[in-house]
Amino acid sequence: MIKGLPAYADYRPSGIPWLGYDIPTHWTRRKLRSLFARQGSGTTPSGNHHYNGPVCWVMSGDLNDGILSATKRTVKTSTPLNVPSLRVYPTKSLVVAMYGATIGRASILSVPACTNQACAAFADPNDDCNVKYVHHVVVTARSYLVQQAYGGGQPNINAHVLCSLPVPLPPPDEQAAIVRFLDWATRRVDRAIRAKRRLVALLTEQKQAIIHRAVTQGLDPSVPMKASGIPWLGEIPAHWEVRRLSAVARFRNGKAHEQFIDPAGAYVCVNARFVSTDGHKRKLCTRNLTPAHIGDVLIADASHGRHHA
Repeated sequence: MIKGLPAYADYRPSGIPWLGYDIPTHWTRRKLRSLFARQGSGTTPSGNHHYNGPVCWVMSGDLNDGILSATKRTVKTSTPLNVPSLRVYPTKSLVVAMYGATIGRASILSVPACTNQACAAFADPNDDCNVKYVHHVVVTARSYLVQQAYGGGQPNINAHVLCSLPVPLPPPDEQAAIVRFLDWATRRVDRAIRAKRRLVALLTEQKQAIIHRAVTQGLDPSVPMKASGIPWLGEIPAHWEVRRLSAVARFRNGKAHEQFIDPAGAYVCVNARFVSTDGHKRKLCTRNLTPAHIGDVLIADASHGRHHA
C-alpha cells in the first residue's frame, strides 16, 4: 500500500506469481491476451527496397517503457501488403519486447506501426481495458517475464508466455484513476531528477573552478600577481615559477595489449581510452607494459594512441 492512500475494505489472494501480495476483492484476474481483440508479431523484411518509407517499424531497441512516436527504421507503405507476416498495428496498441536484454520492455504506439519478430503487439483494447494501466502492469512484471526466458546466449520468451501473463484488473474507472495518479507521481519524480541533474552539473562546474583557482593562483588572494607568459594560464602569484613539465617529471612510454591478462593481478593495465579523472582500475596486463607507481600521473596521447606515466 502506498503511504497516504487509504486501504480497500477487503483483500483476497491474487493467485498471480509475480505479484506476491493480495489484491482488492472486487478486482479480477485476467490474462493479457484477453484484454485485446488482436495479438500478433511481425518480421524483418528481406531486401533494402522495403525500407525508408513512412511506416514505423518497431524493433525491441525502440521500446522505451513509455509512448512510442518514432522508430529508428521505417518501411514503405507497400511493404506490409507484400510481406504477409508484417501487419500494421493502430495507435494505442501495446508493444512488448520478447528477446534478450530487452525482454519485458514495453511501449504504447502513438502512431500506426509494424514490428519485427522480437516484439509482440496487442491491438484494439477491450472496453474494460485502459492501455496505460495495462502498460504499467507489464513493465512492473518485467522481472517475472525475464525469469520465464529460455535459450543460451540470448534468452527469449515466446508469445504464449506473454499472452498468458496474469494481470490484476480493477474496474475501468479505477484503472483510469490509477493512471492519473501515476502520471502525477511520475511527473513529480521526473522534475526532481531534472533538478538533481542540474545541481550535479553546477556542483561539478564549481569543483572545477575551485581546482583551477587553487592550482593556478594559490590559496591567498592577497598575494601580488605577475604575468605567467602562458596564454591559457594568465596571471600567477609573483613568487611562483613557470617550468616545463619535463623539468619536474620523468616521462615513460608504455604500450599495453589487453589480450594478455595477468591472472595474479600484479599489474593494472590502463588503456588510453580509460584514462580519466575518475581513476578507475581497468583490465589487467603483463606484456609490453611499463609499470607505473602509485602517485604517477597518466596522460593519454590521442595522436599516437599512447599513454604516459
